[in-house]
Amino acid sequence: MAVSTDRLFRLKSLAAGLTLVVLGLLASLGGKLGGPILPGDIIIQRGNFTFFFPIVTSIVLSFVAAIHYEREKLAWSCYRAKIGR
Repeated sequence: MAVSTDRLFRLKSLAAGLTLVVLGLLASLGGKLGGPILPGDIIIQRGNFTFFFPIVTSIVLSFVAAIHYEREKLAWSCYRAKIGR
């Protein structure tokens, strides 16, 4: 069964979005789960309270997502040019 190109694009976009949400949640819990803590991430510990704000991790993930998006956009435009739309 062939999947239309528009449906395939929507499914890929949905999968990419859900992946970014999961990665964002993992990054925000990074300090608690022993995940990567990059230099520049903000950690405040006072008594029994810990605040973790992964600003640098968020910037790195955003950069990786932007590169992936641009790569997919280029691949999509090449594919559409190839099929003559």
